[in-house]
Amino acid sequence: MNAVIQCLSSTSPLVEYFFSWQFENLTARKKKTFVNAFAKLVVDLWFGESQSVTPEDFWDALCCVHPPFGKISQQDAQELLIYTLNGLHEDLTKTINNKSSNMVQGIIIRHTIRSASNTPITRFFQGVLSQTIICMECRRRSYKEDIFTVLSIPIPSGNKASLMQCLQCFFQQVMLTSTDRIFCSYCKTKQDATVEVKISKPPKILILHLKRFEHQGRVRRKLKTNVTFPLTNLDMSPFVTLYNVTLSEFHLYSVVVSIIV
Repeated sequence: MNAVIQCLSSTSPLVEYFFSWQFENLTARKKKTFVNAFAKLVVDLWFGESQSVTPEDFWDALCCVHPPFGKISQQDAQELLIYTLNGLHEDLTKTINNKSSNMVQGIIIRHTIRSASNTPITRFFQGVLSQTIICMECRRRSYKEDIFTVLSIPIPSGNKASLMQCLQCFFQQVMLTSTDRIFCSYCKTKQDATVEVKISKPPKILILHLKRFEHQGRVRRKLKTNVTFPLTNLDMSPFVTLYNVTLSEFHLYSVVVSIIV
């Protein structure tokens, strides 16, 4: 938890928003425990008189959002980050919906916030993935878009890999055959197809999650591959649609590393 909090407290646009206390206008009609606890924590970290901060209020609020975090067992840092972002987004959403939007979304490759509401979380962390699907029989194209806040990217096998190689694995064109074939609306039946994914709207702040586990049958194995990454000028242009290629350069400012002691 400490590592995730440190990363978020180093995210300048986010902490500047909470320093301005703009969110109080959104929370006046309804008590928002989670966003208030996070704001207090950030302010204590930056302006508190004590040399250390105990995030008890934030932890209690987080456990209300996702009760399993209250258990003694080890929890996943990436999952904690997702629930924190979703909890903040939920409390900052102007329109109160009956359905909760604090669920972790996305199977395998992406995690999204289930709301189109304009909050600092969506403005800073949300991007859009575009899929181009080509039927191998009629060659017709179809398109699909997915909102994401975190990209979970695979790690190539071996002792060493670069972050660019991980990204290439994620964005490489995939052939869907056999049981993975898609239904073609033109052919009126399931057909082999190719799928290519690109970022059509890059987020202002890009969160990448390296998938450290792979499954071989029923066996789950942790990868020990050493992944190298640039501190500045991460060029995402090969994976971004042409009309957004100028927004594709990123600089690293935070890293979370899980170490089992």
